[in-house]
Amino acid sequence: MLIIDNFLCKISNQNIYKYLTNDSDGIFLDIETTGFSRDRNIVYLIGLLFKTDIDAPDSGWTLRLMLAEKETEEKELLTSFLSFLAGRQSPRLITFNGVRFDLPFLTARLKHAGYDDESIPPCLTCNSGFDIFRIISPFKKILGLENLKQKTIEQFLGINREDKYNGGELINVFHAYASSGNEIMKNLLLSHNHDDVLGMSEILPILCYAWLFSGQENNDFLTVKNSKVITDFSGSEERPVEMIISFESKFPFISNHVFDNGSIVLSINGSSGELHLPIVKDTLYHFFTDYKNYFYIPSMDTAIHKSVAQFMDNEDKKKATADNCYVKKTGNFISQAEPVLSPVFKKCRKEKCTYFCIDDLNLDNIDLQTYMLTELAQLTK
Repeated sequence: MLIIDNFLCKISNQNIYKYLTNDSDGIFLDIETTGFSRDRNIVYLIGLLFKTDIDAPDSGWTLRLMLAEKETEEKELLTSFLSFLAGRQSPRLITFNGVRFDLPFLTARLKHAGYDDESIPPCLTCNSGFDIFRIISPFKKILGLENLKQKTIEQFLGINREDKYNGGELINVFHAYASSGNEIMKNLLLSHNHDDVLGMSEILPILCYAWLFSGQENNDFLTVKNSKVITDFSGSEERPVEMIISFESKFPFISNHVFDNGSIVLSINGSSGELHLPIVKDTLYHFFTDYKNYFYIPSMDTAIHKSVAQFMDNEDKKKATADNCYVKKTGNFISQAEPVLSPVFKKCRKEKCTYFCIDDLNLDNIDLQTYMLTELAQLTK
């Protein structure tokens, strides 16, 4: 078995790596196999990219290639891999499609080699690390990606590399190398895996798009800077037409983009972005859920609480129902996919889309961060 270490001073996108891993021991992993069957095929090459010294902030990096030079050396390869993991503190594996392929394949081959469940490190379980493919896959459509192959993402990010072979085409190369020991064949195997592993660090900026659209409440990737209402003065009366929320991202995006779902528009430029939300003037309704505690007043077309309605004549009121237990308001509204900002208004009770009225709100004091993240997540729906 052959082990080759390449030492690097740094890797691409180290700041994104730290954000992804929370500065833990994140290790890039890619394997090469002789096929897709975990029962019949073997692992012949394991590529690893890791911090040489996890405890040293300015540590360099090591790109390690572990090659089985014969089909019979798979167990030795797997044993060396386990020894490497045992020497790390709480390693977390960074893969590309590793949840579906690399991790279950390694686990199956370890069991085939005689290792039991207790001998298999927790980092090889499917939910313990970071799968770039899995993180970005929900955003394939909005990014206009033809597919989610690593090379396609590299092209999206403007990364071009020459790789004459893919993993499937190299299977025959491995078998030929195992029989002959040919140096040219060996270099083909090593260079392909080297580029795949190193390429994972180079495509980390694609994760910025996942964080942009993730909508997580604890998302600190985006920070609201300010908001403003744009007003149209061209008509007979002054009329607000859109609200713009400006934000900054922790890391810059590779290129400028505009995303439009027909309702809201998102534009990003480097580390800055704007979310444009249309304002509609309408009469909408705020419904009370505890309608049994309200009376409906037909002459006013509104509902009032029973504590107030008790002073009214019975002929002027009637018990409210779910459909008429509301107060209505005419004003300027912005839609919200989730009822984040209150009070919540609707066009009718059963409508899923909700609105908030900007007329009575101080935009500097409302939770624009949560609202913005919710709306950004809707762009991918």
